[in-house]
Amino acid sequence: MIGWRVWLAGVIWLVLLGLWTYGLLSPSAHEDLGPYVPEGLHFSAAKALHVSAYAFLTFTAAWLPTPGRWSAWVGLVLHAGLTEWLQTLVGRGGSVWDVLIDCAGIAIGLLAVFCVGRIWPPKQEAEPTTQR
Repeated sequence: MIGWRVWLAGVIWLVLLGLWTYGLLSPSAHEDLGPYVPEGLHFSAAKALHVSAYAFLTFTAAWLPTPGRWSAWVGLVLHAGLTEWLQTLVGRGGSVWDVLIDCAGIAIGLLAVFCVGRIWPPKQEAEPTTQR
């Protein structure tokens, strides 16, 4: 049986994915950067946000149960393509390059999962056995 903490982690992850999807499909996403990012950096900031968001979602999916995390990782790749296509329906352009940038974020997240998995949790030292 899956504990309530696992369910809570899954719900929080889905909420984060939903918020990210909403941001991606917002027709005014580029204008929303205006007050926070200098005019000449909008493009770079938007791409950095894509990479960071997908890396974060990929990394946090590692705390889902094993079948769920693999589904989440595959789902994120599909999400990248689907949201780019859906952007063309809300008055924004979709781009294959953006899908590749999103996939780069997923790859960075998987690399972080691998690296952290090698050092955390710390390896338990075997207790010496006493022989009688």
